[in-house]
Amino acid sequence: MTSEQLFQYATVKIKCKDETGTALLYSLGESLDYMYILTAKHCLAGKEFDQEFTNTDISIEKIYNPSSNTWHSCSISVTDKVICSDSNELDLAIIIIPKSRIEDLSGISYSFQVVDQPSVTGNCIIRGFADFNSGEEDRPYNLKYSEIVKDKPELLILNFDGSLDTRYQSAVSNVQGLSGSGLFTMIKGVPFLLGTVHTYEEKNRFFATKITTFNYLLPEGHVGFAPVRPEENDDVIKTFNLININNEAIKIRTRDKVGHIHIPRQIDKARTLFEQERMVVFHGKAGVGKSALAKALIEEIE
Repeated sequence: MTSEQLFQYATVKIKCKDETGTALLYSLGESLDYMYILTAKHCLAGKEFDQEFTNTDISIEKIYNPSSNTWHSCSISVTDKVICSDSNELDLAIIIIPKSRIEDLSGISYSFQVVDQPSVTGNCIIRGFADFNSGEEDRPYNLKYSEIVKDKPELLILNFDGSLDTRYQSAVSNVQGLSGSGLFTMIKGVPFLLGTVHTYEEKNRFFATKITTFNYLLPEGHVGFAPVRPEENDDVIKTFNLININNEAIKIRTRDKVGHIHIPRQIDKARTLFEQERMVVFHGKAGVGKSALAKALIEEIE
């Protein structure tokens, strides 16, 4: 599955009483038993942030299983965690739910790489249930990063190059269902999760909050959004490609058998540490199996 397809499948519709918007499904790794549903606060609390709601008022719809070509929905329960930002301007909401409740329906793990800065080109994309088609189908929209809000560096300003007005509705009405859409920045053709969109302003201007801002909402002990720094320099990328070729040669030379007997490596702890910290160091005396363990971990991750 390509990263573009995963972005498409991770985009779902969220409903709370009379409010309808878009949400993004996000998984944190196989070792964790929970996942996140990201959206805008006003998709739950209403456009004026004055709607009272409970967990059981919220439902997630348009969950797609590509293997069975079926659609599913999931109701939020009283035991799930629903957390909204105190700031209405940041306009964030996150739902923490056992991942089996979603992934058993879709057969998909929704893992994305996260960044806290747009690409050097500024090319971005959102996907959501805009009112263009009565909010029935999600569609992509290409945006261009403009700048951050001067006194609020968590807020991003993006522009849409084109017309969002239609013959029967203004752009303000047409884009309403896009609130809560995941904002991805395109780096060398690969989408990286940058934030969530929540506000539209006339002149085709959108506002989004950086994905790392969700970290302030997470309860203690929950894994946060750790940004990576993807390389955009072509010469550096070429060098890394050569390193990858060399890595493959090293893996082939690394012995993970004694004679003809393959010895399984216990990598569960190492994988958990890697998913949480993004780096693992193996140490020990010569011949204890450090390289073989690293090889097993790499093959499992790949």
